[in-house]
Amino acid sequence: MVVRLDRPRPGSVTEAQANSHPIDFAEQDLAVLLRSVAVQKALDFFRYYFLRQDPKPERAFLDEDVAMLAPHLRTGLAAARPEESVVFVLSRARGEGVSEVTSGAVFVRGERLCVLLANWRVPVTTSRKMHRARERPLVSLGEPDFTIVPGPHHTVLGPQDPGFPAWAAGAKGVTVAYRPMLAASPGPPGPSGAQTPATQPPSAAAPPSSLDAKLRQLKVWKEQGLITEQEHQEQKRKLLESF
Repeated sequence: MVVRLDRPRPGSVTEAQANSHPIDFAEQDLAVLLRSVAVQKALDFFRYYFLRQDPKPERAFLDEDVAMLAPHLRTGLAAARPEESVVFVLSRARGEGVSEVTSGAVFVRGERLCVLLANWRVPVTTSRKMHRARERPLVSLGEPDFTIVPGPHHTVLGPQDPGFPAWAAGAKGVTVAYRPMLAASPGPPGPSGAQTPATQPPSAAAPPSSLDAKLRQLKVWKEQGLITEQEHQEQKRKLLESF
């Protein structure tokens, strides 16, 4: 794991973009906020059409990730200057020489905690790629194949938004209104793997799982020649019957 303070190149941060640092969070409060962040894998043709695997929202950070990150993020945010953010890199062995990398940054603006993810559980097989992730946590190792799933007190943050850091153009982000989020928290988290009501990913809000999104995706696959007109109509009928 890597957690450190990072700053953009001189002159690339305006006063309007300055972070509200330093700031001191309780470790358990940071844990609640991290557990609230949810993501969803992009709808993949092979997994959906052949394996019948429909992506679902899931927490961006597992309990063990939160346990490792929260104390270090707290230390970093308490020491950070307004122009600095706290970047992180998490890696987990997946077996057979493959590791999964999650990397990004955390910073605070006003009363919103901002979480950026450049990589989320990206398979890494070479030391060169691992070194690249550790050196530049806000640079994607490949085309991001996930979306942020906003929950209560969340706002999705993207490159088109005025407050999005220009030096993290490849990342995806979410801002969390931390005061109402913490006020709504039911208390300490449950046992490992359990999700409290405050951290349950909002599956109903996940765009790729909606009927409209699936129908659009089927149309794209047909236009790309991945499925025939007959297959398109058959899958469309099944989708309509399932809703």
